[in-house]
Amino acid sequence: MKKFILKLLIVVLPLIIIVLFVNIYVDSGLLFRKKEENTKLAALIVAGNNVGIKIIPNEWAALQLAFVEEEKKQGQTTPKDIVAFGTSRSSEINSGLFPSKTFFNCVVPGGTINDIIALYGLYKMNNLLPKYLIINIDFCTFHLLKEIQVNKDVEFIADSTATIPVGKDLYKYYLAGLKYIDAPLPEKRESKITANDSVPDYLKIFTNFAELLNPDYFKTNLNSWRKLRITKNEFLHSYFVIRKDGGYSLSQQSNIDSVFVLEGSKQFVSNSKGHFFVAHDVKTIYFDYFRKLVLSLKKDGVIPIVYISPVNPYVYDHISNSKNVLMEQYIDSFCVQNKVLRIGSFNPHVYGYHSIGNYFIDAYHPVKSVVEDIFHHHRTELKTIGIDISNDIQKSKIQ
Repeated sequence: MKKFILKLLIVVLPLIIIVLFVNIYVDSGLLFRKKEENTKLAALIVAGNNVGIKIIPNEWAALQLAFVEEEKKQGQTTPKDIVAFGTSRSSEINSGLFPSKTFFNCVVPGGTINDIIALYGLYKMNNLLPKYLIINIDFCTFHLLKEIQVNKDVEFIADSTATIPVGKDLYKYYLAGLKYIDAPLPEKRESKITANDSVPDYLKIFTNFAELLNPDYFKTNLNSWRKLRITKNEFLHSYFVIRKDGGYSLSQQSNIDSVFVLEGSKQFVSNSKGHFFVAHDVKTIYFDYFRKLVLSLKKDGVIPIVYISPVNPYVYDHISNSKNVLMEQYIDSFCVQNKVLRIGSFNPHVYGYHSIGNYFIDAYHPVKSVVEDIFHHHRTELKTIGIDISNDIQKSKIQ
C-alpha cells in the first residue's frame, strides 16, 4: 500500500506542480497579478502599439488608471487634443477620424456616469484634461438594471433608485471628481469591492486555491500562454485587439450574421418590456452629475461634446414610444441652452439605418463604419469648434 501511494505521488505530484505553475504564471483571469498585467498592457499601448490579448479585461477602470500611470512614467505628460469617456458603445470612436489631432479613447464597458466622473477626477488630478472631451451617453448611463422574474421569464428593468457603484481602483478619483463638479459626496461608500479586492496580492494564492487546481483554468491558461501580442492589424484571429488609441472594434463587419442579430434583438426587446429608455432618469442625482460635469468642463477650458450612439432599428422601433426619446430631448435642451455640441442619437433612422444589415452586432452596438458615419454626418458642426473629420471616412447616408 505504501509503495502504491509512493508511486501515485511520483506521478501525481509533478502534474500538480505543473498545473500550479501554469495557473499562477499565465493567470489569464488575472486572479493574482491584475496590476502587473495591466501595467504590461498599458506600457505597450502608451508606447504606440496595437495589442492583442487572449483574455478580455474585466476591470477596465483599473486599466484606464494604468494607462495614465504609464503615460506619466513614459514622460507623456502633454494632454491629448481629444479624449472620449464612454462605454463599449463608444469604443469604435478612433484616431482615424481626427487626422490633425491626438486622441485617446477611455473605454469602460458597462460604465455609468459615476465612471465618467471618476475618469474626470483622474484626468484633472493628473493635469491631462484635453482640449475636447467626448462624453458618451447610453441608455444605462444614469441607472442600473436589475433582473426580475415574471412567470417563467427573466426581465430587465431600470432601477433608478439604486445607488450606482464605482470600481475600487477609481474610487478616490470619483470622490475628487464629485468635488470638482461641486456635487455632494456620498454618505456611504459606493465602491464595488469584491472579496478578492480586499485581500493582499501575496495572499490571493490562498484565497483562489480552488482555481489554482482547476483543470478548466489550466486549459484556459495553456491556450492563453502568449497573452499579449503586438499587431499592426485591428483584427487578429483568436485575439481581442486593443488599439493604440485605447479603443477597440467589436466585430469584423463582413462576419455579422444579421439573422442571428435580429433573433437576439427580439429576445432583448422581450426581456426589456419597454423599460429601456427611462424618463425618470432626467430627475435623478446622476443626471444632475452630467449637467454639473459639462459646466465644470467649460470652466476648465475644455470643450465638451455629447455623443449618443444609435441602437439597432428593430430595437428602437419596438422599444421607443415615439420618434424621440425623452432623455435625449432633455439632453438636447440642456446642450442648446449651454452651447454644447451634441452629436449622434439613439434613433438609427436619423442616419439612414433602417435595417440591421451588417451594421449592428447585437441589440445596441453599431460597427465601426456606423460610428464613423455619424461623425462624418456632423462634420460641419465639428468643424465650427475646430475639429476636422478625415476625408477618408465614408460619406454620410444623409447629406
